[in-house]
Amino acid sequence: MKRLLLCIVIGAVLGCDMPRHLRYAESNASSVIGIALNVKLYNALLKEQTTVYFVKLDEKDKNNLGTKIIPCNYYRGYMVSEYYAYLVNAEPGTYAAVCSTKYETFATDAITASKATEVGYITMFDSNIIKNSITEVGPGQIAFMGSFSIESKIKSVYMNIEKNGDQAQQHYYSQLKPFLEGTYFLGALVKADRSNRSTRQFLVTTKEFFRNSDWLKMITNAITAFDKAVEGQSL
Repeated sequence: MKRLLLCIVIGAVLGCDMPRHLRYAESNASSVIGIALNVKLYNALLKEQTTVYFVKLDEKDKNNLGTKIIPCNYYRGYMVSEYYAYLVNAEPGTYAAVCSTKYETFATDAITASKATEVGYITMFDSNIIKNSITEVGPGQIAFMGSFSIESKIKSVYMNIEKNGDQAQQHYYSQLKPFLEGTYFLGALVKADRSNRSTRQFLVTTKEFFRNSDWLKMITNAITAFDKAVEGQSL
């Protein structure tokens, strides 16, 4: 099955440490971007998402329609229904989340299990999700896009995105379609949370996920700076 050429194989499974090649900053300017999300498929089932696609936006990109699409390279589960996706060693700049995917393998021969088929669930984020996820990260920083609850639906079995998608969904669908095979769903925003509570939870949880890496000091400093800023707001 074809995949996005930029896609990096996710090296971590739930409960495992991050891949060795991501534990070190490529340069002093290298940064980390993260997002927390859960995706409800068919308005009923929370479907684990293991790849999130980001876009690096330039000043020339109007209406948040960019072309520099980058897949997450580190992924972890949190609690029961929320999942964290990271872009580690990101270049400084402005980013947004545009798509998430989940692939499952099913045996097509129930007796011998000698054959398998891969089924893809691809959720294209609408303009509202993208707008709420826009985040700027500076050199040597960690940035949180927010915690998102997303509803993933099919309104038309045939040409679902082409017929029903908004401008953003159609734009990113046209770029990802040649590389991602599966069923395309319309992702709509249910809730976006970038509150102080959500941000601190992200930082503390990320510190645990990155505990065996050289990023630990940067994340610890970010938590300290965040706590001081919040304390200042309450004075």
